Amino acid sequence: MDFTNLPNLKKLDLTNCKINSNITFANLPNLDTLILTDASFNGEIIIQDGVKVTNFNFSGIYLNNISFSGSNLQIDTLDFHKTIFGQSVINLNAVSKNIKNIYFNSCTGLQHLEVTENYSFEKIEVFSIYGSSISSLGTNSNQFDAGLFTNISGLKRVGLDSNGNIINSKGVITKYNFTFRNTKIVNIVNLTWNGTGEYLFSDCLQLKSINGTLNLTDSIEQIFYRCSELSTIPSININNSVVTAKNAFVMNNSLGYSNISSIIKKCTHVLDFTQAC
Repeated sequence: MDFTNLPNLKKLDLTNCKINSNITFANLPNLDTLILTDASFNGEIIIQDGVKVTNFNFSGIYLNNISFSGSNLQIDTLDFHKTIFGQSVINLNAVSKNIKNIYFNSCTGLQHLEVTENYSFEKIEVFSIYGSSISSLGTNSNQFDAGLFTNISGLKRVGLDSNGNIINSKGVITKYNFTFRNTKIVNIVNLTWNGTGEYLFSDCLQLKSINGTLNLTDSIEQIFYRCSELSTIPSININNSVVTAKNAFVMNNSLGYSNISSIIKKCTHVLDFTQAC
């Protein structure tokens, strides 16, 4: 089944469709709406050049396999919220340049987001992997390469609740933007972070190492909370605006006294160390 070379196609509704064959989308310059509610795809979805669409919404459906190819894909949003994947790896090279929003929160089956050399997320605003099965990003399936984001500190949100609200590790809406919380990430590399440390790595139960630099402001409350496997931390600078370190190192079985004490010594203006360790 192909949807190709259809310049006048503006809306495509595949609600409740159960499709076993491959589907190709190509040369659809005016496709505004794609509806896939309660659909199931046992073949491969192939998205090629000439597709310009605001939102590809695959949320809550079964996808056996999906691929992106070409140099002229203009997709603003990919929504895989609660999607069940039959594949463990997706290559995002073809969409990385123009994509603004990617939602993988609570998806299952997918483990690695492949982005190879010479590609990066240049326009990304929202990147959500909260509660997902994803453990890695980049060329190496054993690590999450944060250097692929040209402005990771500017991302609007990575942790979302079921309604799309930004949440912190207590499950409440928060003003803060970014958290790796509750993912299956083991190693983070090339991370340059400028902003609050609050809940940044909270509940990363499998996280073992972070490579890069953290320039922290506002708060480091629960920054490494329950990171029980974490033993290697990046270079950390703490701004004098940081005034709380509540629960920052609770349940850090592997971090070690020397690492924790070196961070605390930099907290010259912190007023609240409640249960910091």
